[in-house]
Amino acid sequence: LDLLELNFKGGIEMKKVISILLSLTLFVALLAGCGTDPAVNSDGGVNYPTKNIRVIIPQNAGGDTDVVGRKLADMMQEKLGVSLICENLPGGNTSIGLQAMLDADPDGYTVAFGATNIALIKAAGYGDMDYTWFKGIAGINYDTCIIFSRTDETRWTNVEELVQWAKEHPGELTIGTGTAGGVFHLGAIDFTQQAGIDAVIIPSTGGTGGVATTLLNGDIDVAIISIGGFASYVDNGDMYPMAVMSDERLSFYPDAPTLKECGYDVTCISCRGLVCSPEVPDEIVSILEQTVLECVESDEFTEFMNSMYSVAMPMDSAEYTALLEEENTTFPPLVEAAGLSSN
Repeated sequence: LDLLELNFKGGIEMKKVISILLSLTLFVALLAGCGTDPAVNSDGGVNYPTKNIRVIIPQNAGGDTDVVGRKLADMMQEKLGVSLICENLPGGNTSIGLQAMLDADPDGYTVAFGATNIALIKAAGYGDMDYTWFKGIAGINYDTCIIFSRTDETRWTNVEELVQWAKEHPGELTIGTGTAGGVFHLGAIDFTQQAGIDAVIIPSTGGTGGVATTLLNGDIDVAIISIGGFASYVDNGDMYPMAVMSDERLSFYPDAPTLKECGYDVTCISCRGLVCSPEVPDEIVSILEQTVLECVESDEFTEFMNSMYSVAMPMDSAEYTALLEEENTTFPPLVEAAGLSSN
């Protein structure tokens, strides 16, 4: 009888051990399964962020995108309570950095700066990547393409006179612009096509500062590019903005008309925004979207944009995604017109 009682009690104890082990196994499995999913609070909200966020800037350190990215990251981390660590991964017309973001876990802890360049990646033969590969978080800012002329130029004083001179001297007008196949090179092509003029468009690898020097030296007739290194020459009176390629006049150059005011339906702006993998949960995207918009709509960011001669562009996720789609329609035909299409 004692032996039977011992066996019975032993069986009970063994069942308890097995039950505990099974519970522990299930608990560990649940923890493992939550590794890539957002933690959910008791009220159903997402517990995000709980660690540092990696921000990939797919362009060179020190450039305008890098400067804007780091400023925004500083402002966002104050609101999110975690560090946003910026990492420059340039190359492939931004495709290298964007691919690195896509290769990371889609948990909201790796995001990237997107630009109008996304519309040029596939068209220019850098890969198959296009806007459909990303989820737009929010729009941030844009830089406008501007037509610059020297103030000592006597052949023209406005766009109408410039176009008239170019038509009277076909093939003689020289236009300096940005990198071949870049946004502002395409803007220059669009303008000459819309104006019906035959001009020599000279892309540059020296950035806006190099183009500004070339114009100052008289090696080109006009420049069609973003402001960049031109600001100081405009400030000291050596050059002036003849027209801007945005839909509205710029607050820092209010006397410069838009090309649309001059009669040419040409818009060329280089936009920036924050993007992530389409697999990132909407709840996390919403948190990032709200944070970006709070920063971009602030007086601090507006003043920062003015100091960079740029324009704040607060767009929510849906609006920014729609812009990426629109750019994908607008720019590839210009790449083909430039003879740079991979097709």
